[in-house]
Amino acid sequence: MFSLLAENGGKILSHEQLLERMGATSLKANSRALRYYIRRLREKLEKDPSSPRLIITHRGLGYSFPLDTKVNKSG
Repeated sequence: MFSLLAENGGKILSHEQLLERMGATSLKANSRALRYYIRRLREKLEKDPSSPRLIITHRGLGYSFPLDTKVNKSG
């Protein structure tokens, strides 16, 4: 999921787009699971998950990964 957002840096991906690319069959049923997964990613990746900088929520639209964000891959 994170790699999908990063590969599409700067673009807002809707819940439906993310679920389709993940191979979800029931979009409505999996929407709650997607929000949970995003929250868990933030807990692992963000310094302050309550104020995310890597995975941005666009209310009513979806999620994005900012183009100007650099991820530290070393630990």
